[in-house]
Amino acid sequence: FQGIDPLTPDLPTPLFFQESAILGNILAVVSLAVVAPIAEEIVFRGFLYPALCSSVGRVVSVVLNSMMFAAVHMPQMDGAYEGLGVIFVIGSLLAWQRAVTGSTLYVIGLHALYNVTLVAAGLIRFSFYGY
Repeated sequence: FQGIDPLTPDLPTPLFFQESAILGNILAVVSLAVVAPIAEEIVFRGFLYPALCSSVGRVVSVVLNSMMFAAVHMPQMDGAYEGLGVIFVIGSLLAWQRAVTGSTLYVIGLHALYNVTLVAAGLIRFSFYGY
């Protein structure tokens, strides 16, 4: 086990699926699939969306909320900003579901499902291509 740090994923693998970083991988997946959806949805759809909605209405709130959601994810793009469009669309769908259902818990579940799908796709890609 010389040179293996179980807490640090081997960079630059995009989703950190290297065998030498099992604990780091588990923490990254839990963070992506559980912690991030809860924290982001409480902030964006639990707090900001209703605050915006009370002053500018539902449609404008969905758009503004989605723009803020995408802007917060800009550092993750690492210069590949074409992905912001996808994040804006996902944010719009989540905000619209919050508007329709009135439930922040529901959109937390949708966000978690989306993130788990991304992790699964990354695992599949890694198992076939090694990156």
